[in-house]
Amino acid sequence: MDVIRKWLYLIGAIWFVLNLPFQFDFPPTALGLMVFGLGWILRRDWRSFFRSCLSNPPWLMVFALFCWIAFGTTYTENSAKGARELVLKIPMIGWPLVLVGMERRLSTHRTTILKAFVWSMLLSSLLLLFLAMRDFVFTGESTVFFYKALFRWEMVPIHYFALFLSFSAALSLDWMLRKRNEEKTGAALGWSLALLIFIGMLALSAVRIQWLVLPVLLIKVWIEHLRSDRSLALPGILLLLFSVAAFTLSPSVQKRLQESLVEWRARNDKMDGFQTNERFYLWSHGTAMIAERPILGYGTGGGNDALNRSLFQEKASFWDGEEMRPLNERRYNFHSAYLQHLGNHGIPGLLLLLLMILYPLFKYRGAIGLQGQLFLWACLLSFTTESMLQRQAGLFFFSFFYAWLIVHPVAADLHEETGARRRSER
Repeated sequence: MDVIRKWLYLIGAIWFVLNLPFQFDFPPTALGLMVFGLGWILRRDWRSFFRSCLSNPPWLMVFALFCWIAFGTTYTENSAKGARELVLKIPMIGWPLVLVGMERRLSTHRTTILKAFVWSMLLSSLLLLFLAMRDFVFTGESTVFFYKALFRWEMVPIHYFALFLSFSAALSLDWMLRKRNEEKTGAALGWSLALLIFIGMLALSAVRIQWLVLPVLLIKVWIEHLRSDRSLALPGILLLLFSVAAFTLSPSVQKRLQESLVEWRARNDKMDGFQTNERFYLWSHGTAMIAERPILGYGTGGGNDALNRSLFQEKASFWDGEEMRPLNERRYNFHSAYLQHLGNHGIPGLLLLLLMILYPLFKYRGAIGLQGQLFLWACLLSFTTESMLQRQAGLFFFSFFYAWLIVHPVAADLHEETGARRRSER
């Protein structure tokens, strides 16, 4: 039975992670969680599982947040939408649940899972570049390589894919430096190539929040390795220069920089044909709506309705990069995971989300290691400008890696501490 369960665990996890950069409707990405869950259901030792649940703070925070989201369906103004959102959130509790008490003898090494994700990201990136090249050959339009035109996977919008790219770039740099230290030149060159491709894709995407996320992650990796090898200073400078050159030369980045300057000037000065970024209005109206119901919020699925009622009265238009568009023409979310949780779930919802990210980042640094820290920093920063947990792409990414890189390592660390304490008592 253990052999069967180990294979179910491996197949389920690999299936899920390989599909994250694509997330086609069929075959479904969620099938991986179902297969993995089958291996979990077949376990025999449930006592140790419940002990692991009760002793694992990151898991308890996930459980508390999910329960609070479920409670939000009882007072929301949009019960149908609230129910759909609760179903969407099932992976948030599903992956941590099946991994919190996973037996070590059946566990797949997390580096294997991470490498499967990065190789899938590399394949996805190369396919996107190939499709853009094909369209360029037939149309002659160079715009197919830039911003939203380059990213074609319907279930993985550009801002989510850019987050995946930053995380993949940081992991590639970490493995490249490790292979260099081990004098494995071929492997180091392979990860170097993957790193350059991910940086190039980020330059073409021109997602502005990743201009902050990517350097933070890369600098963190480099500092970690510099502690043991001072000779890495020069390669680090060369990588920095390449990254700056890639972003500087990208027409998409140049266009986004110009738009950012215009948006900043438009905050105070009326400019013909231009208004400031839509987030200025979303966050302004959003904070005003949140101030009316700060404790409980508007309920699961109700925050967006309240926000759009307020936006319907807004007469301003914004520049979307191509044309002026009235704000009240379409529906929006808060474009910030933190404001989204305040709007839907009130102060308790926001505090639980922040605790899920910040508590392991400082309390369990040793247990989660560099890879877990990179994941948490990527999410902490990316969540500021996108409601990442409101769509399948972001929710799948966060729930899967939070379980593999935070909940599971903490469970293993606590298990080792308990075993050491019992041995010392003997």
